[in-house]
Amino acid sequence: MVLTGVALILQFQPGKFSWIGLIFGFTATFLSANATIFSGKSRQILLASEAMISKQIGKLFFAVVGLTIFVQQDNDSPGLNIYLWALLGLYGVIKIYDTFIASRAQFALPPLIFQTLSLLSLPFVCLAEVIVFKGTFTLLQWLGVVAIVFAGFLASRSKQNQLKPIK
Repeated sequence: MVLTGVALILQFQPGKFSWIGLIFGFTATFLSANATIFSGKSRQILLASEAMISKQIGKLFFAVVGLTIFVQQDNDSPGLNIYLWALLGLYGVIKIYDTFIASRAQFALPPLIFQTLSLLSLPFVCLAEVIVFKGTFTLLQWLGVVAIVFAGFLASRSKQNQLKPIK
């Protein structure tokens, strides 16, 4: 449901994006959704902070490889690479900080509910984009926002067991 919502918001059209970019993007989204469960199960072996840091460093490495090897730039300006790397580094730092903040909530809630609640930030970003930048969304993009919100509602109704608390 969330992947459908994201595809609708981004106005997914097969010819509009590179296939490698789509494969990387959807794989990263899928792995991110499952990483919460895997890190929760592995905390009997690892410290929770180690699992979270390794998850975020893995995402950062995945993005670096994608940026370095597979991204073709339409704009040949020399400063563009610096901005992309700075943005990528900032994103990695924010995600690591976010992981530390969210780790207590992550292990206090069932994994599916936590992951879906964390994805509910996407509709807020869409609303902010429309309000701040005076943008407009198509009906399909608004359906994507509704699909993500509906996925959050469905996850909150799930009967998934809560993980054991961190010791």
